[in-house]
Amino acid sequence: MKKYISFLIITFMFIFESCHESFLNQEYKNGLVDVNFWKTPEHAKSAVTGVYDVLGFEGQYLISRKAMGSSAADDQVELHGDYSRVGAGLIELDLYQWHSASRYIMDHWYSSYKGIGRANEVIKNVPKITSLNADLSKRYVAEAKALRALFYFNLVTAFVNVPLIVEPITLEQTKVLTNSTQAEVWKQIIADLTEASTILPVTYPAADLGRVTRGFVYGLLSTVYLWTKEYDKSIAAANNVTGYSLWPNYADIFNGVKESSNESILEIMNASGSPSEDIWHTENSEVNRSLLYGPFYSWSMFMAPSRSFIDKEFESGDIRKRDMILDLRKGDKFDVNGDGVIDSKDASIMPTNPPGDAFCLKYVKKGVNLTSGAEWSGGVQTVNVIIMRYSEILLNLAEAYNESGQSANALLPLNMVRARAGLAPVTSTNKTTLQAAILHERAVEFCFEGFRFFDLKRAGRLTEVLGSLGFNAGKNELFPIPQTEIDLTKLKQNPGY
Repeated sequence: MKKYISFLIITFMFIFESCHESFLNQEYKNGLVDVNFWKTPEHAKSAVTGVYDVLGFEGQYLISRKAMGSSAADDQVELHGDYSRVGAGLIELDLYQWHSASRYIMDHWYSSYKGIGRANEVIKNVPKITSLNADLSKRYVAEAKALRALFYFNLVTAFVNVPLIVEPITLEQTKVLTNSTQAEVWKQIIADLTEASTILPVTYPAADLGRVTRGFVYGLLSTVYLWTKEYDKSIAAANNVTGYSLWPNYADIFNGVKESSNESILEIMNASGSPSEDIWHTENSEVNRSLLYGPFYSWSMFMAPSRSFIDKEFESGDIRKRDMILDLRKGDKFDVNGDGVIDSKDASIMPTNPPGDAFCLKYVKKGVNLTSGAEWSGGVQTVNVIIMRYSEILLNLAEAYNESGQSANALLPLNMVRARAGLAPVTSTNKTTLQAAILHERAVEFCFEGFRFFDLKRAGRLTEVLGSLGFNAGKNELFPIPQTEIDLTKLKQNPGY
């Protein structure tokens, strides 16, 4: 697929220095691979880090996955009206006017295959490094397989029939690529995760904070089996995610106060001030994406909470609304300058006539001066972005129990999440009632994180929920494969594009 897949995407060399926050925050430098690569243990370590690096790209969890899952759903709305390079792609998603050259959709496709390409190189070449400890070699390969599974999970849930590539390929080979079936992709994802589950550790020492664990593998398997409707397997996988718990204060997970908590299973390690600014963030032309959420930056309305979603989905007393949404209609305030006091100084910073009346506070730092250029210069996202946390596993478990006819067992994990939010327990064991309750709980627990569109898709409720917003049934269930890929390969486009 042009250079995006076939170019040996391990175009990186690394220089390691002392850890700032984890192994991922050590210095990263781009460079061409030469014949001397894949020779030493440091080469292996660098190559595996390069696979993790892709997760923090704009096309992954920094922007695209969240935008495709939330701007294309009902929890997030684009109100800025800016048809710039950034704004147009978000407007297209928001209005269901996306096409085969839409920026964030293309970015998601290409960055996913970049991650897969890097993982394939690790899987093929790391075992050849004879000077590398055998157990470490197996672990590196297992990490690459787990991450490859995650990239393919993102692709198959967004595009469905995607080419399955499990080894490095040449430019000539890309020209004859065809669509694989959905079943083939799911099978590979499950195989990768199953193999990794026997090798990856439950935890790592502090120097390796941020690597995929056995808990992540089983967590992703629990989600995969929801999609493939193998509910007993989803239950078993979720019950294998051990050693985690809900962090008592929901807000702390997202505001930089408590990162890598007992709830976190995998998060993008964003560390301000590390030697390379941020190992996850190599596209330095970007702005600080966390500031797109709060009312402190001119682009904040690119990712605003939907008023209809706020009013419909949040129950009275849900502390997640208090912690994650700045509702100007309700008179909410925020300590913008981080001095510990909400006063006129903060009010003077707030927008006086914003296009909307609510702002998202997820990934907005707490207790710092958000008006300071130091907080958002250099293109650094300084708050860790959660990819998987324990509340997802609990709600997976609730869904799998309910769908498998064990509705009474669904109540405990569902109500654990609700209790943390300050809500009364659900008591009904009616399957249909619980389906609605679990989908609702996922909507508010994971709002603005890119879950919503894909949860509605799995539940078969896209048209019902999004139809009045402009969703096109028979077309928008799938995102389009980039037209460049169609032109340069033998891939077939998704219907309607």
